[in-house]
Amino acid sequence: MSNYYYDRSHKCYRKKRKKCDCDCHCEPRYQTVTSGPLFRNANTDFIQVSTLNQTDEPQTVTIAVQNYQDTCDGDAYPSYGYLCGELINDDNGGSDDEIRNGDDNGGCIYCEPEGVNPFVGPVTFTIPPRQLFSVRVFLPLDPIRPQEPFYVVRVTLPTDPARPTDPHSPVTVNTWGINFAGVIQQGNTVLNGQFTPGEPISPVDPA
Repeated sequence: MSNYYYDRSHKCYRKKRKKCDCDCHCEPRYQTVTSGPLFRNANTDFIQVSTLNQTDEPQTVTIAVQNYQDTCDGDAYPSYGYLCGELINDDNGGSDDEIRNGDDNGGCIYCEPEGVNPFVGPVTFTIPPRQLFSVRVFLPLDPIRPQEPFYVVRVTLPTDPARPTDPHSPVTVNTWGINFAGVIQQGNTVLNGQFTPGEPISPVDPA
């Protein structure tokens, strides 16, 4: 860490150089990783993306589960956010007790929440130190099963300031496809070390 300092004007870490060296090497502060295209298991009811902040500082991430189901648009599915298991979406008039306990869903704790507004588009969130933030996407019920039920998970993560080019990040990320009984479905799991570098969701740092 002592070999780098944060340049606020350019929003990146710069490597310290000797005074006689005028060149300044700027490393990106964020990197985007992708699951690659995943063929959704027919028994997958929702997709969960979980990010763990392993540091003592807040860390900002951007998460998108993109729809490539018979389309090339790649639009992000609507989603719900959970910080340490607590739903963080804005209430749209439903009871907090019903939302938290799943009473409106017949007691189904893994069903889509009711009484709150889903996030639209990629979700940017600053994770407090040592805490877990998750996004859940509940897939639409199509009257006809799509021929190409593909989706892609993209996550923009902070880089390690001490080793900016290292593939490891202060935040770890996993994703699963899960059914309403809470059972992980085969073929829809991507663990932290299996994500690969991809194009950024946006050309700027998460806000």
